[in-house]
Amino acid sequence: MKKAVFITLFAFMSLSVFSQHFYFKCHYKNGIKPYLYFYPQQNVFEDAISYTIPLINDTDSSVYANLNPSRINFLNIGFDPILECPGDSLEGTFDGSHFQPKDSNTINFNLLKIAQGFSKIVVQYPVGGDYLKFKSLVGLLRLYIDSTNNEFNNNIRPWQNEGVNIAMKEYLCMRLAHFLVLPILFKNNYDKNELNAIIHKNIQIKYPEYWLQIQPGRIFLKTYYQNISLPNAHFSLEKSVMGKYYSFYPIHKLVSYYYFLECLKRAVVKTKLQLLSDWKRVNSNLILSTDEREMMETVRVDIQKLGANISDVFASLPLTTVQGKLLNAAEKKALISGPNIILDFWASWCVPCRKRMKEIMSDRITIDNKQFQIIYISLDENENLWKGAEYPFLNKNNSFKIADPNNAFVKYFKISAIPRAILINKSRVISQEFKF
Repeated sequence: MKKAVFITLFAFMSLSVFSQHFYFKCHYKNGIKPYLYFYPQQNVFEDAISYTIPLINDTDSSVYANLNPSRINFLNIGFDPILECPGDSLEGTFDGSHFQPKDSNTINFNLLKIAQGFSKIVVQYPVGGDYLKFKSLVGLLRLYIDSTNNEFNNNIRPWQNEGVNIAMKEYLCMRLAHFLVLPILFKNNYDKNELNAIIHKNIQIKYPEYWLQIQPGRIFLKTYYQNISLPNAHFSLEKSVMGKYYSFYPIHKLVSYYYFLECLKRAVVKTKLQLLSDWKRVNSNLILSTDEREMMETVRVDIQKLGANISDVFASLPLTTVQGKLLNAAEKKALISGPNIILDFWASWCVPCRKRMKEIMSDRITIDNKQFQIIYISLDENENLWKGAEYPFLNKNNSFKIADPNNAFVKYFKISAIPRAILINKSRVISQEFKF
């Protein structure tokens, strides 16, 4: 027992060392100046909240930073992670996408080698990849991780200490975890129960603070929570955060935010009153930064839109038919007066939009034993491109184009990215960002 306590204490002390300088210098090519950024634990909502570390010009083609970390951290430069170790220094070259350390006998050179080793295996599993191939690659990645861990354990390097070993092993687990959710992200065919079992068998989060510093770790936490934890917990916030991955407070805070986003997208799992009740409870219990408070308030505004009658605001949407006729207000209100209507916003130039339309090949779809009528609304500016989209199910009753994108409806629902679907029932919003 005493030995276990000593090892844990030693590991903690290795991670939380006294503040020392970390000197970073980077030469860059083709005038593409690099930047360092990190994901702080104080602001964990969404991938967009990252903070850039200012770099100082050394020459016309190099920059530097003299940082003062109090512990080992992961930073990011371009597409690559780097390990920020107190008392260490790092120099290298940035080619516009990737960073190459100058000294091959450093921890960050080895980190880059590990990242490249993962990429060589992972690239073999593309979008549309076979599930049997996926499982065989899991075995290869497991062998790669085990051999790399053995190298950490048996080969002493000048940069090596217990804290660095912990960070590197956690990085290996993060990369494997990210690979294990690729079938979900790629929307490939897979066995849900078997994939969940593979994840539980292989993924152990020992130092969760690192998982919030690296994009693969954040992607895994978000994807696993939204697609496995929440559905398994029947979209109960309390049950879904009882899993082994969510006891660390910043991660608990992160997935609480994702809970609302997923419920809003899934539409049929929660009522407006249930979501507002959950929002009030979460908002009062979480310690939020300024950015997070603003994002949580946006969630509350989106929840308030659920159940709102949109007939009048929809009537403000200038819609033209394929014959060039501009619909009047009464015609637009009648268009959405039926049960289970999906407003599908698309454009001829939008590849994901066209892919979804080819998969459905209809203006009707059955979801959870309910039939939905799809109304296709194009954001094309070019009328010929809109009319040239040859789908046999598009007709004068289900296909319209927005004549002027600068209108109240587009502003109210923030129709800025497509594909985008809004689910309504007899003119009342059920979901303002619906997945189908």
